[in-house]
Amino acid sequence: MAVTTFLDDLSLDGMLAAIANEPAAGTLDVSAAIRREGWESVVLETPDWIIRFPRHHDTARFETELAVLTHIRGRLPVQTPDVVWTGDHTFCMAYPKITGTDFNPRQWHTATAAERRRLIGSLADLLNTWPDAFTTADILQLGISSIGGTPYKEQLASTLANFPAAIHPSIEKLLTIYSDLYDQELAATGERVLHGDFHLGNMVLDGPCGAVTGLWDFSCVSTGALTWDLHYLAGEVSAPADDPAPPGSGPHLDLLRGVLDRLSNVSTSPETILLLSDLMQCAEWIGDHDPQASLLWQRWLKQLQTR
Repeated sequence: MAVTTFLDDLSLDGMLAAIANEPAAGTLDVSAAIRREGWESVVLETPDWIIRFPRHHDTARFETELAVLTHIRGRLPVQTPDVVWTGDHTFCMAYPKITGTDFNPRQWHTATAAERRRLIGSLADLLNTWPDAFTTADILQLGISSIGGTPYKEQLASTLANFPAAIHPSIEKLLTIYSDLYDQELAATGERVLHGDFHLGNMVLDGPCGAVTGLWDFSCVSTGALTWDLHYLAGEVSAPADDPAPPGSGPHLDLLRGVLDRLSNVSTSPETILLLSDLMQCAEWIGDHDPQASLLWQRWLKQLQTR
């Protein structure tokens, strides 16, 4: 019996060698294949196919993603990956490429009001449909787990000494407000099923600033506060740190603000969600970058001191 293992060599050559050893790949033409890198996975992309290799080495997580993809098929108003085969020797999944137009923030700024409304409306439709796709029984059966405590809180608190001293008070204030708002949302709404990586880089549109037609990367599906999914939209059209407006306000939030206006069954106030989304963006960014780079947020974070 073949033993399936996770691929350590995620270079283009490493993935090509792994595919060559998979019977299901058959006559797959990889002569024009390219390597694309993501936070959770690396993919081998051909003109017609995606072969996705996870970065993690967690069998249960891989199986949960496959189960979620099977479960979600046909339940959302957009196309999702339809896995045709998985590796016998290497953990990977292959599915026909979901085609469409990639989002570019520049297109948002030059789009008409009608074009912006189409993008906003399609995101809201997707988010409104999402909860109905999972029952409590589904969550248990699919093995969907909780995101846990406030994302990035413990990481940032435990590594605070690595950050420039000048920004310590601002990060401490960020963590206090952020964790309080996150706990309040969970207390008010309970945990919901989240996509977990709900940014426009994991979607395709039917035009430069059009409606969402495809969604992928279900490797982070979990339960938690709804704002975790929403916060990805807070930095899509421009960077929060570049906006002179105080956290929770400003034009960088126009996309998310429009989506919130169209969401149903959301009891948390839009103002609170906008602020929490901004704080999540900041916590995630500084948690994923070199501590010295946090100084890019210094002016923005200082505005929290008045709260």
